[in-house]
Amino acid sequence: MVKTIKHIRFYITENCNAKCNNCFNSSNRTNAEMTITNFSQLCAYFKYNGIKHLKIMGGEPTIHPYFLDFINIAQKNFDEITIFTNAINDSISSINLRENDKIVYNFKFAKVINSKKLLVAQLGKRALEVQILKNLNVDVTKNNILRIFKLFPKIEVYLTLDCTINIFSERDSVIPIYP
Repeated sequence: MVKTIKHIRFYITENCNAKCNNCFNSSNRTNAEMTITNFSQLCAYFKYNGIKHLKIMGGEPTIHPYFLDFINIAQKNFDEITIFTNAINDSISSINLRENDKIVYNFKFAKVINSKKLLVAQLGKRALEVQILKNLNVDVTKNNILRIFKLFPKIEVYLTLDCTINIFSERDSVIPIYP
Protein backbone atom coordinates (compact mmCIF):
# COMPACT_ATOMS: atom_id res chain seq x y z
CA MET A 1 0.00 0.00 0.00
CA VAL A 2 1.36 3.40 -0.99
CA LYS A 3 0.88 6.10 1.60
CA THR A 4 0.44 9.65 0.48
CA ILE A 5 1.85 12.64 2.28
CA LYS A 6 -1.02 14.64 3.72
CA HIS A 7 0.80 17.69 5.00
CA ILE A 8 4.20 19.33 5.04
CA ARG A 9 5.86 21.54 7.64
CA PHE A 10 7.78 24.67 6.72
CA TYR A 11 10.03 26.20 9.34
CA ILE A 12 10.11 29.74 7.99
CA THR A 13 12.46 31.14 10.63
CA GLU A 14 14.68 29.89 13.40
CA ASN A 15 14.29 33.18 15.25
CA CYS A 16 12.03 33.37 18.27
CA ASN A 17 10.78 36.19 20.49
CA ALA A 18 10.56 33.98 23.60
CA LYS A 19 13.20 32.46 25.83
CA CYS A 20 11.60 29.23 27.00
CA ASN A 21 13.85 27.30 29.37
CA ASN A 22 12.54 23.97 28.09
CA CYS A 23 12.80 24.75 24.37
CA PHE A 24 14.36 21.80 22.56
CA ASN A 25 15.56 24.08 19.76
CA SER A 26 17.07 27.05 21.63
CA SER A 27 20.66 25.81 21.62
CA ASN A 28 20.57 25.23 17.85
CA ARG A 29 19.08 28.53 16.74
CA THR A 30 20.63 30.56 13.99
CA ASN A 31 19.24 33.61 12.26
CA ALA A 32 18.17 31.51 9.28
CA GLU A 33 14.98 32.62 7.57
CA MET A 34 13.24 31.39 4.46
CA THR A 35 13.05 33.84 1.57
CA ILE A 36 9.79 34.68 -0.20
CA THR A 37 11.24 33.23 -3.40
CA ASN A 38 12.06 29.90 -1.75
CA PHE A 39 8.72 29.82 0.04
CA SER A 40 6.81 30.47 -3.21
CA GLN A 41 8.79 27.85 -5.10
CA LEU A 42 8.33 25.24 -2.38
CA CYS A 43 4.60 25.97 -2.15
CA ALA A 44 4.22 25.58 -5.91
CA TYR A 45 6.25 22.35 -5.88
CA PHE A 46 4.27 20.74 -3.07
CA LYS A 47 0.93 21.90 -4.50
CA TYR A 48 1.89 20.36 -7.85
CA ASN A 49 2.70 17.13 -6.02
CA GLY A 50 -0.68 16.92 -4.31
CA ILE A 51 -0.01 18.28 -0.84
CA LYS A 52 -3.14 19.98 0.48
CA HIS A 53 -2.09 21.07 3.99
CA LEU A 54 0.84 23.27 5.02
CA LYS A 55 1.98 23.70 8.63
CA ILE A 56 3.86 26.96 9.20
CA MET A 57 6.31 26.81 12.07
CA GLY A 58 9.51 28.33 13.40
CA GLY A 59 11.16 29.53 15.83
CA GLU A 60 8.23 31.88 15.95
CA PRO A 61 6.77 32.29 12.45
CA THR A 62 4.91 35.53 13.18
CA ILE A 63 8.16 37.45 13.65
CA HIS A 64 9.37 36.69 10.13
CA PRO A 65 9.40 40.05 8.28
CA TYR A 66 7.30 38.55 5.46
CA PHE A 67 4.96 36.49 7.63
CA LEU A 68 1.77 38.02 6.21
CA ASP A 69 3.04 37.56 2.64
CA PHE A 70 3.79 33.91 3.44
CA ILE A 71 0.23 33.41 4.70
CA ASN A 72 -1.22 34.87 1.50
CA ILE A 73 1.03 32.68 -0.67
CA ALA A 74 0.21 29.59 1.40
CA GLN A 75 -3.54 30.19 1.18
CA LYS A 76 -3.30 30.44 -2.61
CA ASN A 77 -1.51 27.08 -2.80
CA PHE A 78 -3.02 24.89 -0.08
CA ASP A 79 -6.54 23.92 0.97
CA GLU A 80 -5.55 24.18 4.62
CA ILE A 81 -2.82 25.92 6.59
CA THR A 82 -1.93 25.60 10.25
CA ILE A 83 0.11 28.26 12.01
CA PHE A 84 1.98 27.42 15.23
CA THR A 85 2.54 30.51 17.40
CA ASN A 86 3.23 31.80 20.87
CA ALA A 87 1.01 34.83 20.00
CA ILE A 88 3.41 37.32 21.59
CA ASN A 89 3.72 39.21 18.31
CA ASP A 90 0.64 41.14 17.16
CA SER A 91 1.00 40.13 13.49
CA ILE A 92 -1.14 37.05 14.15
CA SER A 93 -4.04 39.52 14.52
CA SER A 94 -3.63 40.69 10.91
CA ILE A 95 -4.33 37.47 9.06
CA ASN A 96 -7.59 36.37 7.47
CA LEU A 97 -8.42 32.73 8.06
CA ARG A 98 -10.44 30.45 5.86
CA GLU A 99 -12.73 27.72 7.15
CA ASN A 100 -10.07 24.97 7.00
CA ASP A 101 -7.21 27.07 8.42
CA LYS A 102 -6.05 26.65 12.00
CA ILE A 103 -3.93 28.45 14.56
CA VAL A 104 -2.23 26.42 17.28
CA TYR A 105 -1.26 28.58 20.26
CA ASN A 106 1.54 27.71 22.65
CA PHE A 107 -0.35 27.74 25.93
CA LYS A 108 2.72 28.80 27.89
CA PHE A 109 1.87 32.31 26.72
CA ALA A 110 -1.82 32.16 27.69
CA LYS A 111 -1.67 35.62 29.24
CA VAL A 112 -1.12 37.25 25.83
CA ILE A 113 -3.85 35.24 24.09
CA ASN A 114 -6.86 37.53 23.87
CA SER A 115 -9.92 37.81 21.63
CA LYS A 116 -7.98 39.91 19.10
CA LYS A 117 -5.28 37.25 18.72
CA LEU A 118 -7.81 34.41 18.74
CA LEU A 119 -9.51 36.07 15.76
CA VAL A 120 -12.86 35.21 17.34
CA ALA A 121 -14.94 36.67 14.49
CA GLN A 122 -13.07 34.73 11.80
CA LEU A 123 -13.46 31.33 10.24
CA GLY A 124 -11.06 28.51 10.99
CA LYS A 125 -10.06 26.37 13.91
CA ARG A 126 -8.07 27.18 17.03
CA ALA A 127 -6.12 24.95 19.38
CA LEU A 128 -4.13 25.35 22.58
CA GLU A 129 -1.03 23.24 22.94
CA VAL A 130 -0.60 22.75 26.68
CA GLN A 131 2.74 21.33 27.69
CA ILE A 132 2.65 19.18 30.82
CA LEU A 133 5.64 20.19 32.91
CA LYS A 134 6.58 18.60 36.21
CA ASN A 135 6.08 21.92 38.03
CA LEU A 136 2.77 22.74 36.31
CA ASN A 137 0.24 24.57 38.48
CA VAL A 138 -2.94 22.68 37.62
CA ASP A 139 -5.33 25.28 39.08
CA VAL A 140 -3.75 28.20 37.21
CA THR A 141 -3.64 26.15 34.01
CA LYS A 142 -7.29 25.14 34.35
CA ASN A 143 -8.35 28.76 34.98
CA ASN A 144 -6.40 30.01 31.95
CA ILE A 145 -7.93 27.32 29.74
CA LEU A 146 -11.42 28.24 30.99
CA ARG A 147 -10.72 31.94 30.31
CA ILE A 148 -9.75 31.13 26.72
CA PHE A 149 -12.77 28.81 26.34
CA LYS A 150 -14.98 31.80 27.20
CA LEU A 151 -13.36 33.75 24.37
CA PHE A 152 -13.48 30.88 21.86
CA PRO A 153 -15.72 28.00 23.03
CA LYS A 154 -14.80 25.64 20.16
CA ILE A 155 -11.05 25.73 20.86
CA GLU A 156 -9.31 22.35 20.97
CA VAL A 157 -6.77 21.49 23.66
CA TYR A 158 -3.70 19.38 22.91
CA LEU A 159 -1.69 18.00 25.81
CA THR A 160 2.01 17.37 25.24
CA LEU A 161 4.74 16.20 27.56
CA ASP A 162 7.83 18.27 28.23
CA CYS A 163 10.40 16.75 25.87
CA THR A 164 13.29 17.86 28.07
CA ILE A 165 12.44 15.54 30.96
CA ASN A 166 12.60 11.78 31.25
CA ILE A 167 8.97 10.86 31.89
CA PHE A 168 10.02 7.52 33.34
CA SER A 169 12.41 8.81 35.97
CA GLU A 170 10.16 11.85 36.64
CA ARG A 171 6.88 9.90 36.62
CA ASP A 172 6.07 10.67 40.28
CA SER A 173 5.93 14.39 39.51
CA VAL A 174 4.42 14.17 36.00
CA ILE A 175 1.65 11.56 36.37
CA PRO A 176 -0.35 13.39 39.09
CA ILE A 177 -0.81 16.35 36.72
CA TYR A 178 -3.20 14.37 34.54
CA PRO A 179 -6.77 14.69 35.86
